[in-house]
Amino acid sequence: MSEVPCQGLAKVTFSILFSRSIQPEDKSFAVGIQFMLLRVLAWMPGPVLYGSAIDTSCVLWERRCGRRAACRYYDNTRFRHRYLGLQFFFEVGAFLCFGAVLLILRRQEREASKAEETKADPEKEKLAGNSSKSPESKV
Repeated sequence: MSEVPCQGLAKVTFSILFSRSIQPEDKSFAVGIQFMLLRVLAWMPGPVLYGSAIDTSCVLWERRCGRRAACRYYDNTRFRHRYLGLQFFFEVGAFLCFGAVLLILRRQEREASKAEETKADPEKEKLAGNSSKSPESKV
């Protein structure tokens, strides 16, 4: 079975964001936590969620021994809406997570560049420290 190109693109994007957002000494621990969370939050409940979405689109159930057995007829429109709606929900959630990580990384880069600027020019730090501590500036 061939892989969808968008999934490969998401894996590469996630790998880059993941590797940039973790401190080098914590990367091996973070990779272990990542795979544990993927198994618990995606691979285990995924088939259950999609199976439930598929089952709710059934129109005619077969009966065996007085119990519901297998679906004989699906409402294709409802099936399509539920299946693609669930996929859209997960894609939007992933996009929001990527966006949050991107904002956090940009904020960290700005703070790091400000810290480098203050280290490079100690006079600015002294001036900034004196102006914020003086009582006349607050009055």
